Amino acid sequence: MGGKSRERAISIQSGKACFNAIKKMGYKTYKLDPINRIEKNIKKINPDIIFNCLHGKYGEDGEVQKILEKLKIPYTHSGVKSSQNAMDKIKSKKIFLKNKIKTPRKKVIKKKYDLDKKISKKKLI
Repeated sequence: MGGKSRERAISIQSGKACFNAIKKMGYKTYKLDPINRIEKNIKKINPDIIFNCLHGKYGEDGEVQKILEKLKIPYTHSGVKSSQNAMDKIKSKKIFLKNKIKTPRKKVIKKKYDLDKKISKKKLI
């Protein structure tokens, strides 16, 4: 829970809720906020499984999953490749289209400037 992303605050809330629920079920639980030295801190705990409550970049993009797979620790959440695909909205769109999954039209905006200066909000709706 927690982590480095802009979604840190909600990740902490999610993590606390999951921690309390899992602990209430009778499992031995630990909280881990992977701001730094994640591998070292995980090795100290030596968990049987990681319940991933990280949000955003580094938690949902496959990076933490790579570390857990390297350490051979099972975890909840999608695997590395599916996490990477889900975080990359353009790649996700291509996968959906390839598999004939309906998806709304898209407009790729690479910079805030493009949104503010070049694209009317009406075109996005």
